[in-house]
Amino acid sequence: MENLPSLSQTGRADGRSVEQELTQIFAVTPGLLCIAGLDGYFKRLNPAFGLTLGYSDEALLSQPFINFVHPDDRTATLAELHCLARSKATRDFENRYRAQDGSYRWLLWTALSNPQEGLIYASAQDITERKQAEQALKQERDFSQAILNTVGVLVMVLTPQGRIVSFNRACEAMAGVSLEVVKGRFAWDLLPVPAEAMALQAAFDHLAQGQILPSWESHWESPGETHRLIVWSNTLLTQADGTVEYVIATGIDITERRADQQRLEQQNRQGQLLTELSRKIRQSLELSEILQTTVSEVQTLLGCDRVFILQAQADRTGKTVAEAFVQADFSLLQPGRQLFSFPPSYLDYHRLRSISVAPTPSELPAPTLLNAISVQSELVVSIITHGRFWGLLVAHQCTQPRQWHSIEVNLMQQLADQIGVAIDQAELLNNLEGLVTERTLKLTQINTQLQQEIGERHQTELALRESEQKFAGILDIAEEAIISVDQNQQIQLFNQGAERIFGYQAAEVIGQSLDILLPSSSRQVHRQHVHQFAASGTVSRRMAERSSQVSGRRKNGEEFPAKASISRLQTKTGNLFTVIIEDITIREQAEAALRRSEEQLRLTTNALPVLISYVDTRHRYRFNNRAYETWFGRPYTQMQGLHLSSVLGAATYRSVLPYLEQALAGQTVTFETAFPHQDGNSHWVSVSYIPDVQAGMVKGCFGLTSDISDRKATEQLKDEFVSVVSHELRTPLTSVHGSLKLLATGQLGTLADEGKALLEIAIKNTERLTRLINHVLDLERIESGQVTMVQECCQVTDLIDNAVQAIQPMARAHDITFQIQAEPMALWVDPDHIAQTLINLLSNAVKFSPPGSVVRVRTVDRGEQVRFQIEDRGRGIPSDKLETIFERFQQVDASDSRERGGTGLGLAICREIVQRHGGRIWVTSHHGEGSQFCFTLPKDADPNSHGLSGS
Repeated sequence: MENLPSLSQTGRADGRSVEQELTQIFAVTPGLLCIAGLDGYFKRLNPAFGLTLGYSDEALLSQPFINFVHPDDRTATLAELHCLARSKATRDFENRYRAQDGSYRWLLWTALSNPQEGLIYASAQDITERKQAEQALKQERDFSQAILNTVGVLVMVLTPQGRIVSFNRACEAMAGVSLEVVKGRFAWDLLPVPAEAMALQAAFDHLAQGQILPSWESHWESPGETHRLIVWSNTLLTQADGTVEYVIATGIDITERRADQQRLEQQNRQGQLLTELSRKIRQSLELSEILQTTVSEVQTLLGCDRVFILQAQADRTGKTVAEAFVQADFSLLQPGRQLFSFPPSYLDYHRLRSISVAPTPSELPAPTLLNAISVQSELVVSIITHGRFWGLLVAHQCTQPRQWHSIEVNLMQQLADQIGVAIDQAELLNNLEGLVTERTLKLTQINTQLQQEIGERHQTELALRESEQKFAGILDIAEEAIISVDQNQQIQLFNQGAERIFGYQAAEVIGQSLDILLPSSSRQVHRQHVHQFAASGTVSRRMAERSSQVSGRRKNGEEFPAKASISRLQTKTGNLFTVIIEDITIREQAEAALRRSEEQLRLTTNALPVLISYVDTRHRYRFNNRAYETWFGRPYTQMQGLHLSSVLGAATYRSVLPYLEQALAGQTVTFETAFPHQDGNSHWVSVSYIPDVQAGMVKGCFGLTSDISDRKATEQLKDEFVSVVSHELRTPLTSVHGSLKLLATGQLGTLADEGKALLEIAIKNTERLTRLINHVLDLERIESGQVTMVQECCQVTDLIDNAVQAIQPMARAHDITFQIQAEPMALWVDPDHIAQTLINLLSNAVKFSPPGSVVRVRTVDRGEQVRFQIEDRGRGIPSDKLETIFERFQQVDASDSRERGGTGLGLAICREIVQRHGGRIWVTSHHGEGSQFCFTLPKDADPNSHGLSGS
């Protein structure tokens, strides 16, 4: 036998070769791999960490990795770390890591731990883009959820990793929880039976390895703390490439059916158990029966209050396995009572003594402990089996101290010896089958040694094939192209990822030169790189470290940019080089598009005369356009990263700070203030801060600042003009109008007919000019807030009736009638100003309607608002003036001012009044057919809003 070849050694050597090759592929894989400590620090990282997050290894290793985790994910991350500390594997755990540029990347983790070494072995995938795609799928899933909720059976939608995406209302009713509570959790987290949860988790692990997901059964805890048994069947939804995208699990409640089956099985087991119990009682081989009989006999014989047997546990505590007592208060195993535990110190004390006698409380070895169970006196004897300490036989006197006689001590010692013998016999009986099996194996060991050698060789071959299958599986599922070439640059391995990227089938390129995959301009450079790498002595390297561009060539002749890594393995036939290639065409196109977009944004914003900026949550500029340079007299590129106070000045920063904090809290704000200018003066500006909300969090705000110095100057001129109109024009105009009216009465003499006509024209013009001045002043007072609109509860019908009554003389003069359709509704408005609005609109309708026509007035209940409609059959308004008609001094025809006495300010006043009430006014018209003026008012407006006050 000693001369047989060492087959296991040959297998192990081949296994090490495969393991070494797997290790080298691991070293250059683009996925994130790390070794971390249970102390919270990274211990070792692969280069993908730096590429993904932008940090150097020193930055990542120098501080706890929890510092890089998003604040909202830290609690879950720490909980997962605690699970790893308890040797529980992490699968498909997601959290966000902060990158060096301040953004966060979603990572999907798989990890195992070795608590003895204090290490965690973890791998992660960057799933940021997938997370963004999942958001786009949410709407489609909501539609699917609506369909699932109409199904009577239980339906769950799960990811291939077992996380709950959705389940229908039947599931919610069965489980007693809503989808929002369990969404994203693993399906097995809902199972109250640990074994079922582990089995379901293992089934999904097999699904990840390409195996079929079988049907499964599990208990669900429904409301009322009852468990329902569900049988689940599964439907796999796959993508175009055959990978599983979702698992549709359909469940049926079989609780009652299974209960019937279990009742039948339980009746059968009860019969078997009764038969087995009768046999053990007849043979007196049940250890617990022997122990219970012993303590009962000792308690009766000694007449003590309590006798029990204490068995030593693996943690050195003591467990009561049998007891006898005088009254229930002395029981240590009484149902409903907390189980009394004897600490290691108690057993350690008696372990060193074969017999311990304590007749009085002062002599008890652990008085505090024993007083808790009312012990006054104690007699303890050690139970020894096979020369080892097994436990204690203990007698307690609880009502009073007691002197233990030597005959009683000897009896306890003999009984303890007999208990030890009984335990030995029971253990011997329990282990008899194992001893027989072990003896049989020893007798047949010599005869089966050759078969064992053959079996070991077979196992080695199986292990080698399994390792090769794992290696092949890794190659097949890799998205990157993995290509192995020998030292002559001939292709030896070409995985499925390479087939997808290059367009060749493996059979087309195996044995061919690597040149067919390279552009002609890169072939010589690539050969030189491989030769230099082979001579360098390093095991792996990223090919992007060389100066030239890494490129590939597809079967159709198309060239593409790539990111590549190379590793070397020394084999019996020479060097074997493995190259991992990632097609980065889409990435470069996206980066180029992003750069173009940023350049266009910069050109656009630099061309605008307003100040445009982006401010982060730390009140620092992250973007400024060129207008900042013109305004503040310093290069705008130097302002990025500066605090607002260093650009605006401390005083200006304090004035904008409340609005900035409001914007960073998620509200859009607009305000006016003064900014310092490079000319040494302060200019009035209008500032708008618009929050930048991403994923429910405010990342910063956009700032738009416009110079309103000219507008402020115009407003000042306007105020001065209003003052002039009010004091310098209206008073003398009133005097002129009064004089003309006096002349018209004839008290100062009689005028000729021509003079009377001229006098009438003068009176009309002074009245029109007076109305114009009054309208200008009214409009200015409303806009400046000088007019207080006092609200009160008004009836819609009363407002319309009063306005129609006021305009009725004018209507009769023009032969116009009114048709009113108004519903009784209450409004909270200023009645005088709403009446002014209605009168203005009605007078316009009367003035522009042909004689004999009807002006219709109606109201429409719009829930929280009331809409007023005034419709005429006049000449209408051209479509290009439907918006400007509400501006100052705007009329459809300039002659209207002379012919109909209009000022061009009535509609502007109406708009201000309606807007101050929180409403809206507009007009619809067909030129030549008439117009319809509409405005809305809220039924129950807030008295403090819109500049109104309550009465």
